[in-house]
Amino acid sequence: MKYIALSFIGKLPEYTISCLHQIRLYTDVEIFLIIDDLDSPHINKIKSYGNINIVEYNILTSNCEKLKKHSRIFAVVNGLHDRKLLFYRSFERFYLLYSLMEQKNLTDVVFIEIDNLIYQDPSIWTNIIDKDIAFMIDNIPEKSIHKEHRASTGLCFIRNIHSLNHLIEFLDFYLTNNKHSCPSEMNAIGIYQEKYSEKCFVLPSYVNNKYIDIITSNFPKYNSLFDPLTYGIFLLGYDKHHTNGKIVTGQINKWGVITDLKNDMFIWKSDSNGLRKPYFIHNNEHILINNLHVHSKDLLSGLSKPLE
Repeated sequence: MKYIALSFIGKLPEYTISCLHQIRLYTDVEIFLIIDDLDSPHINKIKSYGNINIVEYNILTSNCEKLKKHSRIFAVVNGLHDRKLLFYRSFERFYLLYSLMEQKNLTDVVFIEIDNLIYQDPSIWTNIIDKDIAFMIDNIPEKSIHKEHRASTGLCFIRNIHSLNHLIEFLDFYLTNNKHSCPSEMNAIGIYQEKYSEKCFVLPSYVNNKYIDIITSNFPKYNSLFDPLTYGIFLLGYDKHHTNGKIVTGQINKWGVITDLKNDMFIWKSDSNGLRKPYFIHNNEHILINNLHVHSKDLLSGLSKPLE
């Protein structure tokens, strides 16, 4: 890993600070944050973490023309207010990243959604990746009661712009030939992985093949787990949009393949530096969860060290 990139278009949420605070506990690598809310009151705090480049959205949109032609087919979730265009934005962020990588000549980028918390230096993960792109798999319909491919790119790795261009060409194809009432980036990239598995490294999200082999096959290379959404929902809750305005923990990710979770399967504990981290308990072994995808946006409750 050489760089970390993040993107959020719209009113910049306060939890962006928690995401960056957490990253800085584990790495001082250069970060690029793509935003359009350039007057956000959070920018000064964000810059205080150091080595963070604020990149203006408008200088990266030249690559989005094809995507904009499909804008009408995306669902709008009015109940999410400032995030109501999330289905469109989830596609757009890859087009923006391409422009950023092209303009800045970036390679080996870890791309993180701002509702994620990390619990380890990402270079430890990326040194193991031997393919063009890496992400998690949330579901495969042939092996599950759920009938949709779902990848999770809340945390992903992009080798170079050629790797990303191949993915974007497929996203264009998916949208042009979309037969779904609600096109989804998770569905599109899930299908991409099935079609181009030789290009995709699947980060492990479970310890054995109880569910589907693909989410466990790389576990021996890490002996740690990545969260496609499931662990973040269980430990820190669904988005309050789904729970009548309250954060409710201990719930199963209703979209994913991992379904058999209980409270006694998890423990939070601190490392030798006093940094608090989540662990999955399997056969009495405590297995680090490298990231939490915090659906509830309550990142504060998952921090390794409180904000100053």
